[in-house]
Amino acid sequence: MTTLEILMKSYPGRILLTVDETAHACGLAPGTLRTRLSRKTFPIAHRKFGDKTLFHIEAVAKFIDGLPSVGKRGRGRPPKVEAPPVPSIPMA
Repeated sequence: MTTLEILMKSYPGRILLTVDETAHACGLAPGTLRTRLSRKTFPIAHRKFGDKTLFHIEAVAKFIDGLPSVGKRGRGRPPKVEAPPVPSIPMA
């Protein structure tokens, strides 16, 4: 099942999502989304209809699909990456 199908099942008959619905779908708090909108740092295009800000459901699905996947990380501090050896400079 694709992200778009999941969103369409979650919001049946809807093409446009509100700020609260978009924030919930993206895993953000509505206040965080509003802050990013006011700072113009939120990457999903939106439209203003009166006092409502609405997002197209396909744009939200495309954004979610483009997020990097989170892999499982082990417990504790990650090991240090060993630096490559520094070439020695011959002394003349």
